[in-house]
Amino acid sequence: MFAHTNRSYCFNITYLTNTHCIYILCIHILGTLNGHIKIDDGAGHKFVKEYSFDTFRDHSWDIRNWAAMDSLFILLIHFDEPIVIDNTKYEYFDLTLVDMPGNVNGVQSFTTGYFSSTDASTKNLPILHATSIRELPYQISKIYKNETGNPTREPSSVKDYVVDIHVGKQTMIQLNINHTNVDLARRVMYFPDDGNFHCFEDNITQVMVDGIKNGYGTRQIGYRACESVDLSEGGVG
Repeated sequence: MFAHTNRSYCFNITYLTNTHCIYILCIHILGTLNGHIKIDDGAGHKFVKEYSFDTFRDHSWDIRNWAAMDSLFILLIHFDEPIVIDNTKYEYFDLTLVDMPGNVNGVQSFTTGYFSSTDASTKNLPILHATSIRELPYQISKIYKNETGNPTREPSSVKDYVVDIHVGKQTMIQLNINHTNVDLARRVMYFPDDGNFHCFEDNITQVMVDGIKNGYGTRQIGYRACESVDLSEGGVG
């Protein structure tokens, strides 16, 4: 796979995000990215870097009203050793938790997620339910404020994130993200809906699965950063 982008593409994506013209139907496709990067120094010297690593593709369609969400939590995990559920091996996990109190369209919260395998013949295993997003920790920011000058929320930097995942009536898997294993130095932030929503994306260097070190991944957490919002549009993904 070869990926190509340029400066104008990046500026266009930034503009669309800031004006909230981002999308509602969103999918995450987990897999492996293989390819190479060519660099020309302008003096006739070309450098080629080969790469192969586990990653995911995030693709969306339609309009997203970010501020319709009070909070958002997305977790994408690659397991070092496959998780075995009912004699089937799964290498990846995808979880999305959303809280939208007051949404006039009726959907005020939802949980979605699945375990996925590197074996194309194995179907994704959907989860039944998970820890509520309202039970996950956060802290009041000392840096970021809303339009009225009040401080906003941000992910907790001192508490662990523990998520219980249920698949079937008798199977529960616990994921623990220790706060010391979140790479804050590489944090990516963006502020869609003209700053009315704050998103934080972090690398997770280690995940505990049922008390055992087994995996790494990416975490996205977002919070509404305004004191009033028009929920008549609905729209969230």
